[in-house]
Order: sequence, then structure tokens, then C-alpha cells
Amino acid sequence: MRLDPSRDEPDTTLDLPEVSKHNWKSRDIKQLWQEPLEQFVRGRREVARAALTDPDHPRSVLWQTLPSSQAEEFLNSVDGPVDSSTSSTDGATTVVSVTPDCPLDSERILEREAGPLDILTERGVPDCCATAYERHEANGYSDPIAGVAKNTPSTNERGGELVVESPHYILNPMWAFQGWGFVDFYPCSFECDKAREVAAETGRLFREIGYGRAADALFEFLTAPTYWSGYHGLAHVKSSWCVGEYTTDDYWHEKTVRFGGYHDDYGDVDSVDFTDDETG
Repeated sequence: MRLDPSRDEPDTTLDLPEVSKHNWKSRDIKQLWQEPLEQFVRGRREVARAALTDPDHPRSVLWQTLPSSQAEEFLNSVDGPVDSSTSSTDGATTVVSVTPDCPLDSERILEREAGPLDILTERGVPDCCATAYERHEANGYSDPIAGVAKNTPSTNERGGELVVESPHYILNPMWAFQGWGFVDFYPCSFECDKAREVAAETGRLFREIGYGRAADALFEFLTAPTYWSGYHGLAHVKSSWCVGEYTTDDYWHEKTVRFGGYHDDYGDVDSVDFTDDETG
């Protein structure tokens, strides 16, 4: 959680416990979404590893913290010319891997001696998005959803809410706290074409590795209009399928974003068929 620098008297003693939870709006909705979205989360690490050596994916750096036994298995199974550096403590091992064309040294990244902007870029984050996120961080925001919404051309302010009318749905970040997202970074705008290209490449890898149904389900899930509000360190997220909460930046004044417009109270499970969707 970060403190909002616009506060007149920041309460630096504020210390809230970490929150990350969600609830489905009905049993039928849970039966529809839970299994494929859990499968998506299980596939994320495998896909990130595949992206590292994939010729069309922009990622050239991968940072993982694993149980030490799993880290050893990963290092023994790496396919391709990848350089890795490790650091272990209390049964866990951090592994930083880089491809041969990466200008950064894995040891320097592990020791946090490489520049944050350079690391973001080599993780596959487009330059525009990396620069925007660095600016958000400098202003005290590590979860800058409201800031990204303000920078999106189709956003209109209505009744104090930021309504994003025409986003790239594959960039929906509202459920990333559950691992439900195609990118592991914040785009500079919810209409950023370069960020969408990265997300589409990640979706392609999910299919090639065998998680196509999970990827299609998540894309369908992310197209549902989503409500997000952040206030005093807690974010509330709602769609027609699900509600959730997680720890966010300490916004002194409530920020509200509606991604893709306004959601219905309950989604119609009979209207959903994600078996033939195209993720993009």
C-alpha cells in the first residue's frame, strides 16, 4: 500500500493487513467460471517460462521465487540458451533468468543493481507503458488504475466516476489480484495497442501449451463491464459475475473507474460460450 502524496497530513502509521478475496454471485456462475479460471492461474508460470524463449514474445527477463526443490527442477529443465542467477533463503530460491539478447546481466538484476525502467522493458513491457508506470510510482501509486483510466482516450467522467467506454478488454486489470490477466504490468492506457499485442502473444502461448480453453474463458470474463473503486488502501471490484476486494494504494479521496461501461447485477450463464472465442 502506498500513501497518496496529495494528502494534507499523510498518516504514515497506517498499516492495513493484506486483503485478496472474491465471491461468485451465484452457484451457477461459480460452476461456469471457477474451474477454467483456476486452470488459467495454474498455467501462468509455465506460459511465462515459455515466453522467455519464444521468438515472437518480447519477454527477455523472468523473475521467479520458488521452493528450492522446484527452482532446481526449473534450472535443470530450461530449454534454450538462458543465463540464470539464484539466491536462496529459508527454503525458497529466487531465480532471475535472461535470454542471450538481453542487455542486462541476471546477477545485476538479482542484486537490484539494474535500473527499474530497463527491467520493465526487458520483461516485455512496451516503452510507453514502462515510462508511464515509472511516473505513477514516482507519484506514490503502485496500483494506478485510476491514472491509467484518466490517460485513456475514450474515458469520460460522469458523476465523479471515470467511465472507460472503449477499452481493449484483454487489458482489463481489475482482476489481476486473483491472477486473472493476460499482462503482468499496467498499460499506459486501456487502449494501448502495443500492450494489447503483448497480451495477444501471451494468449497464443496459453493455446500452444494446452491452456486454450482457460484463455478463452478468461477473455470472455474480462469483457464484462467492471466496476473498481479505491479508497483508504482498499479496492472494491464488481462485475455481473463476481465481487472482490484487495489491498491497494491509500487514496485519500475515493477513485471510481468503470471499465467498459456499466455492469448488470447478475450475468446470464446461458448466454456464455467461450469455447470458440478468439483472445485478442
